[in-house]
Amino acid sequence: MLSVSTVKSASKASVYYFEEDNYYFQGEQSTAWYGAGAESLGLEGPVKQEMFKQVLEGKLPDGSDLTHMVGNENKHRPGYDLTFSAPKSASILALVYGDKTVLDAHKWAVERTLYEVEKLASTRTYSGGETTFEQTGNLVIAQFLHDTNRNSEHTCIPTLSWPMQR
Repeated sequence: MLSVSTVKSASKASVYYFEEDNYYFQGEQSTAWYGAGAESLGLEGPVKQEMFKQVLEGKLPDGSDLTHMVGNENKHRPGYDLTFSAPKSASILALVYGDKTVLDAHKWAVERTLYEVEKLASTRTYSGGETTFEQTGNLVIAQFLHDTNRNSEHTCIPTLSWPMQR
């Protein structure tokens, strides 16, 4: 199952994914950067908390600043959290009975879905009172695989709200 929520605060997201009761760092946990946008920014390997926060704030490793100021207020939207949840029965098979094929199938399904989502990624711009959309085909994504919660094995995918321009 896929659920989507808005990441409203880079600071809060950073705490949520990295510190809150070590929720995302218990058990067999992994993090990774994903997407052509992440690759173009040199983001690879495990997701580090400070870089994650900076990227969600719109401050990129190349020095670019994507914050959107209106007057004295920053209107930048950090991104969206795509949470892919396996059914509880699948989680039990994978984690209690040690059936790694179920976990591998979940990982494959998430990767395949992200591949398709990234192909369709677009950005919206306003100019001269007109809204235009440009398909970019790339995203900056942080993956957090979580296997220790009560509900089910799931993967959280914080996705930045701005695809990289081609």
